[in-house]
Amino acid sequence: MRRAITGKPISEGDKDGGKRRLTVKWALALTVIGLSMWGLLAFLGEVLAGARHHRTQERMDAIITEMVQYAAAYGHLPCPDLLQTGNQHRGDDGMCFGDQSRGTVPYRELGMDREDALDGYRNFITYRVDPVLAAFTKDAPLSLNMMMCETSAVDTGGMVDSCAPGVHPAMFTRGRGLIVENERRRIADPQNSTGAAFVLISHGRDERGACRDQDRMTPPAIGDDAPNDCANPVANDAKTAYSARSSGDDELRSVKVGDMAVLSGWGPDIKR
Repeated sequence: MRRAITGKPISEGDKDGGKRRLTVKWALALTVIGLSMWGLLAFLGEVLAGARHHRTQERMDAIITEMVQYAAAYGHLPCPDLLQTGNQHRGDDGMCFGDQSRGTVPYRELGMDREDALDGYRNFITYRVDPVLAAFTKDAPLSLNMMMCETSAVDTGGMVDSCAPGVHPAMFTRGRGLIVENERRRIADPQNSTGAAFVLISHGRDERGACRDQDRMTPPAIGDDAPNDCANPVANDAKTAYSARSSGDDELRSVKVGDMAVLSGWGPDIKR
């Protein structure tokens, strides 16, 4: 029989008790390590999510900058890319193909690379535009041209097809653009002259409703994100509302019609 330092013999019970205490200590240590690892993974997950969000915002900022440059050069916005090839799809009549106003960013038309059109989750950023503002026709080659409108004029509450001296800018922007909703509240509305010229949409972490190569979609968007599906056909309806940050995780950016005209050098009171 083994003896302790004190000289007293060590019983089998004492040995079993020691083993139990050692087992408990190891269990506690492993629990602490597990909790620490879980916390670390959660922290890293948040860091990664933040990085993806930041990358998405950077890409959207760059796209908006190139949209402004495109509009400055051509006086209208590009049509969406319907096949994820980077090219806009415009019909022979100068209108967006089939009046389709939803697709992905036509990155080649903007002088950008494919990578620039992907969000932080590596899905194509959806591009939605009012076809009227992307029109390039004989009658309306410069569909964003507001230069002849005058801010000093009186807004009579009506709508006009083109700007002219004595016409207030709100009469040109009224009825143009897209509706954008955030938490069920309209933040862009064509009826009060604040419609969005275009909308950029990242479909977020769940990726639902995002377009992939050759128009293949991720699972359909649901809930408040449902109207944002990249390939959801909208026929001639250019006024479908979008939801941002309600029950969904989509991220939206938009530029209002009047702001787009000013940024691109086609705003009111400008004489070229």
